[in-house]
Amino acid sequence: MDSNEDQKLPNEKPQGSDKKPEAESKKSFWTTIPGILTAIASIIVAIGGLVAALNNAGLIPHRATETPTSTFTSTPTQTFTPMPTPTITHTPTETFTPTPVPTFTPVPTEPSTLTPTPTQAFSPTPNQTSTPAPPPTITPTPTLVIVTQLELCMKKMSDSAVVRQGPDINTMVIGNVPSEACLNFDSRLPDESWVRMAQEQRDPYKGLAGGWVRSENMNELKDIDHLDSYKPKDAIDGLYCVNAYTGINVRECADKSCQVIKTLIRGDCLIFDGRLADSAWLRVIPGQNDYLDLANRWAASANLIIKEFFSFVDPHNMLPYIELLPVLTPPPTPGG
Repeated sequence: MDSNEDQKLPNEKPQGSDKKPEAESKKSFWTTIPGILTAIASIIVAIGGLVAALNNAGLIPHRATETPTSTFTSTPTQTFTPMPTPTITHTPTETFTPTPVPTFTPVPTEPSTLTPTPTQAFSPTPNQTSTPAPPPTITPTPTLVIVTQLELCMKKMSDSAVVRQGPDINTMVIGNVPSEACLNFDSRLPDESWVRMAQEQRDPYKGLAGGWVRSENMNELKDIDHLDSYKPKDAIDGLYCVNAYTGINVRECADKSCQVIKTLIRGDCLIFDGRLADSAWLRVIPGQNDYLDLANRWAASANLIIKEFFSFVDPHNMLPYIELLPVLTPPPTPGG
């Protein structure tokens, strides 16, 4: 039998016969598909490396600027769209501010007025309108408003009202006014106890002009204070008479410690030109023939009465008439 070494196939080639020449192997590789793909890949890698190098070197600026511009335009739009969210957060802050205001107003009075400025502007407006309303109605009503005449009516009485020559029950009766009759009046006493008839009267009361009627006979008592207070000419002139039966002393100065110059008896009348601020003393005017030695001397007003009222049983209150005289500076007294 033949050995295995001796058995060879007829087509087998000897070892070393498969190798081709080096030039032939290289030529055949590039011409094959793997060679072509490898060449293309190498070219692409080389071009990519070149492009990357040029891009890093800043030699290709146009393509790099286009991409950020598109991104920057889109980013601001996306950032500005969420802006309404902060506006939503502001609305709760406004709701929180009014809540502390009502809490401060009820508890302390002063903080409430300090925190809201408009409340101070609105509060004084109604307060100022309400406060000045009473003074104007009160001040003009009593004596400041002078009314020339006012029609007043008598009460409904069983008898007529008596009209007298002066504001005193001791003066002469000049007529009568029937119940519920209406007449014109022009003045009143300061204490409103008597009312004087005006000069203008209709028939049959023309003869009663200047007469006086007790105010208790009047129906509209509340309207009497609209009349002006009666100011006798003697009060304006300062003509006063001694009303005390014991007489009065005229002194050097306005005090009981001052020297007595002369004593006047009841019925003696002098003219005075001024008074002290409290109306307790009056100063004698110079130039009176019967009282030349009493010029600028002082007399106490307590026992003096207007000459027109001298014969009255009720002398009334003389203070409103004394206050018609000007206030003078008091002279020095012995006690300083």
